[in-house]
Amino acid sequence: MKTKIGFILMAVLILIFTLSACSVVNDISAISETGNAFMTALKDGDHGSSWDMLAANVQEEIGSAEAWAEWASIRNFPEWKFTNTEFENRTGQMDGEATLDGETYTVTLIFDKVDDSWKISGILFE
Repeated sequence: MKTKIGFILMAVLILIFTLSACSVVNDISAISETGNAFMTALKDGDHGSSWDMLAANVQEEIGSAEAWAEWASIRNFPEWKFTNTEFENRTGQMDGEATLDGETYTVTLIFDKVDDSWKISGILFE
């Protein structure tokens, strides 16, 4: 009887760890996809798509999609590479570098999970 309970307990623990690992992989993947889609939208001058990837608080701070288009229009990085993607709870971050006109910039994107999607809540190009 004790062996059976121990086996069931072990199976439940393995299932919990497996489901947690799947969730981590899914969130990292979703953050990475959003970050790369954002940089692609900047590169392509697709200001509507990049605007839609911003968290509501960032959109409010910017004021309008037109103001965003003006800000984003000179940040059309043709090349970028992210070297770090991480998250904890409902906040994520991607770090890397982007190149524009022969200059290399350090890029940091901050993400917040809103409902089931990751939105960009902070942008830093240095």
